[in-house]
Amino acid sequence: MSFADNFKRMIENSRGGTGQWIVVRHFSNTRSEFWNEKSQEAIGGPPNTYTDTIVLSAKRLAFEIGRPSSKTGLDVLQAVNSEIDSYKFFLDGNTEIKADDEIFDLDASGQSTPIVDYTGSGNGATIIGRYKVSLVNVYRVGNRGENTYTIAIAKRYYAE
Repeated sequence: MSFADNFKRMIENSRGGTGQWIVVRHFSNTRSEFWNEKSQEAIGGPPNTYTDTIVLSAKRLAFEIGRPSSKTGLDVLQAVNSEIDSYKFFLDGNTEIKADDEIFDLDASGQSTPIVDYTGSGNGATIIGRYKVSLVNVYRVGNRGENTYTIAIAKRYYAE
């Protein structure tokens, strides 16, 4: 079985994977309409323009350590204290993402790409978690790097 097949099995629910739908919000270097040049800050929205892409991803705790369980003697993965709200998102290597971009968890299941309800009107998948990307690594597999995947580490943050 090829690497690409194994990766798809990891994220595609129809193949036994544990994937979930997320939105990757990728910010450009172009200032948005909310940017105030005089005060050098964004007012009423993000400072830069962005694109939202809905993708299937697998999510795991970012920082885990193995500790022996007193009951079974087997290693049990536990979150490291200081980064309990940090996660690794496994994405297809063609997903455009960088540090300081954002990821939104969606309450959507199934194989078809959901429509996101940004307004709270009840029409579509709602956002149930928000994360700020701190680190992105792209991995290439194969002699020519033809199969790629990306791991983005992001920390959950909460609205003010």
